[in-house]
Amino acid sequence: MGDRGGGRESKKGSLRKSTKNPGCAAGKAKTQQNDSEVNVPSVSATCQRPSGAGEFVDCGGAMISRQFDRDRDRVLGRALQDGVCAVVCWCPSIDKLAELTELASDVSHSGSVYFIAGVHPDNVDRTNQKSHSDWLNTAEVAARKQECCGIMSGLNLSREHGTHFAQEALLKGSCLIAARTHLPLIMHISPDKEDINSLERVLEILNEENYGVHVILHDALTATACDVSRMRAVVEAGWMCAISGAALTDANPEIRAQAVEVLTCVPVEQILVCSDAPWHTPQNHPDAYVRGMRNEPSNLSYVVQAVFEVKGEEMSRCEFDCALKERSLHALGL
Repeated sequence: MGDRGGGRESKKGSLRKSTKNPGCAAGKAKTQQNDSEVNVPSVSATCQRPSGAGEFVDCGGAMISRQFDRDRDRVLGRALQDGVCAVVCWCPSIDKLAELTELASDVSHSGSVYFIAGVHPDNVDRTNQKSHSDWLNTAEVAARKQECCGIMSGLNLSREHGTHFAQEALLKGSCLIAARTHLPLIMHISPDKEDINSLERVLEILNEENYGVHVILHDALTATACDVSRMRAVVEAGWMCAISGAALTDANPEIRAQAVEVLTCVPVEQILVCSDAPWHTPQNHPDAYVRGMRNEPSNLSYVVQAVFEVKGEEMSRCEFDCALKERSLHALGL
């Protein structure tokens, strides 16, 4: 092979600079960019309708919680036996999203376990802000899976001020994902302290940007701090309200009365239910031992009973349950 003699090469002739050489730096950068684009499917898979004949849809339970590590499958099995046809699972940590996806895609839970993908506001701190774009990309990839029925987001402005901008940026990014995937936005909003109002800020952002997304407020009585004016703002915004046993079934009659007053101002057409397991065990459960234990989706019927006592009005319990189930399935796209 002849000596190249040090002759000058064209700009695209060098092996080190050639854009066609996959081993060069430029080629690697382009390959990585393409891989990132390919990771997000162009369309979302259609969710399978629940296959069980149960009457209830649990619109939110943290089933990846460590409290369920030893008996998670048995807990989900009990839920099916006690009339829950579908459990929508969420996890507070983006690092556990793969585990959540695996749980929902397990063939033994097909048609009964679903999940929501996204970033909980309590994940955000000053040390991980460089990871936020990766988090959103991970959430969108998961959102395209058949078992995903919502995008999780929210705000917690009671946390340190340095996280507020990042929380709002993630909220806006999650809204865009929900719009692209045509999935509902599931809002997790921590109850506020003093003059801080995370809920009011979320309402402002969604009103200003007009993302055109359908919103479900998780554990709505807690998120509104059982405040009538805040709940009315949620209702006027057209949000669905997922009610758990928190406050509504509290053993303290004053707390329970306040929750009833707040729930009264929510139209029945905007009411869903959630267990929020492993927290907020319904205190109207007849078994005192169960009332003192972790919560499970199998206790959801007692939440429904508490809601029915406030909002049942002119419906029979059977009619109420049927309407609630269909409303829940429609809201989640199942």
